[in-house]
Amino acid sequence: MPAVSCGDVEAGVVIHESRFTFAAAGLERIADLGELWEADTGMPLPLGVIAARRDLDPGRVRAFEGALAASVDAAWADPDASRPWVRELAQELDDEVTAQHIALYVNRWTRSLGEEGRRALERFGSATRRAG
Repeated sequence: MPAVSCGDVEAGVVIHESRFTFAAAGLERIADLGELWEADTGMPLPLGVIAARRDLDPGRVRAFEGALAASVDAAWADPDASRPWVRELAQELDDEVTAQHIALYVNRWTRSLGEEGRRALERFGSATRRAG
């Protein structure tokens, strides 16, 4: 964002919590790639993937899935508990921006991908293979 603001480059891609603060930096949105994806596909945009190798012990994978689900449940039960950790890693420190950023990642698809999330991942993978 600083390179765009000072005119070193004409445009850039804004990610993470800066997607909530670009306007305060005097920048304009040309397009929101997530909104375009959702309008085009009707699916959620896969923002990140937590994956396990297929050769891992299934019990170990289930244990990890359970721990991940418990972590998401804990974040939902006490949203302020993760805020200090998020703030340590954040580029933006505003409380509202932090809350928006957490809500972006701590959602029902983080808890359990489900069929809709699996279809979105397959579509995303297919689209990136065609583009690459």
